[in-house]
Amino acid sequence: MKKWIYILLAASSSLVCFSDSNSISLLQVELSKAVGKERIFVLNDLALEYSELSFKKALLASEKAIRLSKKQNDKVLEARSRLNLGNVYYEHCKYNNALEEFKRSFHLYKNYAPTNYVDINYCLNNIAVVYEQIGDYTNALACYLESLKIADKLNDADGKATAYVNLGSFYDSIGLYDKALYYLTNALQIFKHENSISGIATTLGNLSSTHLNLGNYSKALEYQLESLKLEEKNENRGGMAISYSSIADIYLETTNYTKAINNYNESIKLAKKIDNKNILCGAYSGLGDVYFQLKSYKKALQHHNKALNIALEINSKENLFNLHKNLSETYCLLGNHEKAIEHLKKYDEAKDKVFNEMLAKQMLKMENKYRYEKQKHENDLLKSRSQLQELRIQRFGMLLFLSFTIIIILVIALSLLLYTIRKRKLAEKEKQKLEKRLERSRKMETIGLLAGGVAHDLNNVLSGIVSYPDLLLMELPENSPLRQPLLTIKQAGERAAAIVQDLLTLARRGVNTSKTICLNNIVNEVIKSPECQAVNSFYSKINIVTNLSEHLNNINGSEIHLKKMLINLITNSVEANSDTIKISTYNFDHKEIGNAVCLSVSDNGVGISDKDLRNIFEPFYTKKAMGRSGTGLGMAIVWNTVHDHNGQIEIESKESKGTTVKIFFPITNKKIAEQNNKLPLDEYKGNNEKILVVDDIEEQRKIAEKILKKLGYSVATAATGSEAISYIKKTPVDLLILDMILDNGMNGLETYKEILKINPKQKAVIASGYSENIDVKLAQVLGAGAYIKKPYSIESIGFAIKKELSK
Repeated sequence: MKKWIYILLAASSSLVCFSDSNSISLLQVELSKAVGKERIFVLNDLALEYSELSFKKALLASEKAIRLSKKQNDKVLEARSRLNLGNVYYEHCKYNNALEEFKRSFHLYKNYAPTNYVDINYCLNNIAVVYEQIGDYTNALACYLESLKIADKLNDADGKATAYVNLGSFYDSIGLYDKALYYLTNALQIFKHENSISGIATTLGNLSSTHLNLGNYSKALEYQLESLKLEEKNENRGGMAISYSSIADIYLETTNYTKAINNYNESIKLAKKIDNKNILCGAYSGLGDVYFQLKSYKKALQHHNKALNIALEINSKENLFNLHKNLSETYCLLGNHEKAIEHLKKYDEAKDKVFNEMLAKQMLKMENKYRYEKQKHENDLLKSRSQLQELRIQRFGMLLFLSFTIIIILVIALSLLLYTIRKRKLAEKEKQKLEKRLERSRKMETIGLLAGGVAHDLNNVLSGIVSYPDLLLMELPENSPLRQPLLTIKQAGERAAAIVQDLLTLARRGVNTSKTICLNNIVNEVIKSPECQAVNSFYSKINIVTNLSEHLNNINGSEIHLKKMLINLITNSVEANSDTIKISTYNFDHKEIGNAVCLSVSDNGVGISDKDLRNIFEPFYTKKAMGRSGTGLGMAIVWNTVHDHNGQIEIESKESKGTTVKIFFPITNKKIAEQNNKLPLDEYKGNNEKILVVDDIEEQRKIAEKILKKLGYSVATAATGSEAISYIKKTPVDLLILDMILDNGMNGLETYKEILKINPKQKAVIASGYSENIDVKLAQVLGAGAYIKKPYSIESIGFAIKKELSK
């Protein structure tokens, strides 16, 4: 939020302008010639120019101006120089020093130039701004109101507009948004009338902040972009840095992360140039928040730590409070639980200080409402044409009203005190919950690692069960009695592979959210699926009803995981003795996600007890019928799928009345891509092209080799990255089939990088028993083609190779 600080130059007031070496050089030349009072004026100008480049040089110039003022025994010049020094301190976040110099300047003016109301008013405004910055809200408001009185008395338009913009900013900070808009709108009108570019820019920035707090993002962005243009026109780097950071805040709120990152980076560049640690701290903190939302936790950690170091340096209580909280969550997600608890304790310490400031703001907010009612009542009395007796009666009524109001305020204050006590008790409880959450995180991490390892090994075993039947079926005639047993084996393998996908989801390694999807299609396909039909075969009386929005927004997601998630929810509802299940979809404005799509699954079954509801997402915590519903991973799979899609889940349940599960997914503006139809099997066949299969599992190499030879390709195999590199140095190949996870030596990505050094145009298809992870995406950025998941099928591998070779 922008504050209006006055800077006094030689003989008149002005605002900080863009500093450069030329203006400094000119002032240095002028200084060498100046004598007497003129020398003091030039030193003050030079201090302001230095302020954006070097705090030490600015400080030396200001202090020298003060010494010369004292030497000449000119108290008014000393007052101006101290006001100037206060601004240097303020620009570099030395708020206590700034307050001391502003107060000294104020008293010098009051004692030695009592009729110089304009300069006295400037001092009052600056003192108020610093009071607000350090959390002394009562004194800040008193100074702002006194400044406004002086400006009104002098009919000083500039001073009045200054008081208005600072009052508007102040009321915005304590949550009185109507008052904030009133003062800021009036300030804008005056500044426009005075044609003050700097004043208009500052006021627009503060109006943007108020509209952002009111949730009006489009208006907030419009005002802030207009403010930035004016700051650029005025070459005010401080104002530009604040605008860039504020624009980034709006983009962060509206989940436009790319634009948020770009604007925070612009703010950081400018804040570094002018050495403004307050702006720098906010921008680094904002970048950390963006990367946290993008799940780039290491980058989030890096930027939050930078912000923390600056916040500690400038003793920014609110920033310290937020940063310790964010760092605790990030370290927890990264598995560094000691660091998470360390920052949790510091967050707990900072919370008391911030809460005291919040309490002060709330008290002031109530006091202002009380003053407003009192003033309104007084005005009504003054307008009354009643006789003196009636006036006295009314005043007596007013005293009763005021007494009653004071009692209410005392009751509210007592309530707030009790609320504070309750909040602190709650904060113990919160700490215990976080420790439990940390413990659960460790447990889930261990289960995840185990599940991932088991899934990887199972995929290797399943390759033979899924792939060999394909090869044998190609050899058999259509009327062979062996065809049906082989198809049964293949289908069993595919069902086992689906269970492996559950394990990968539990390990958080199985979701690819890059595809644009309509949830209505997912619902319709699941209802027609064999799994849903199997459920109906066990529970023939079940009735599934759908209510799907016709204008549903699209989401980014993985079809296989979303289908599995919905099947699990339907199965749970069926086994809860429901006779009706209602599946609904609709667009929704979610308080955390923003624009979202909701998938709702409701039933009229037995419901879930509070005890079971607390543990419902735990792996292997199940009430299902064994042998029919499977592993006990159902709701753990649902939870992980929802969070892998950046969603939120809410469950409402009452025993004997049923359960409603609502899942919210963020929307995308992308359209659904047209589906690529698979080629007929005959068209998968090659023409003796040379293919190198790189896989550390011998059985996988054999399966791939047999499938590819059957499809008419010439095949070679390698067990390690080093073997593959050596082979390609001697024998060029048309295509690589490259496993990403190689146990011996370099992995698939490293291998591909080395092969590209030999042949920069080497074509490749990526294979893995895990998911499409970051290594896969990096390989594709380098030039690799499609990604295929193990276990292989003839269709999947044949189609991927044919597509890549045809490029």
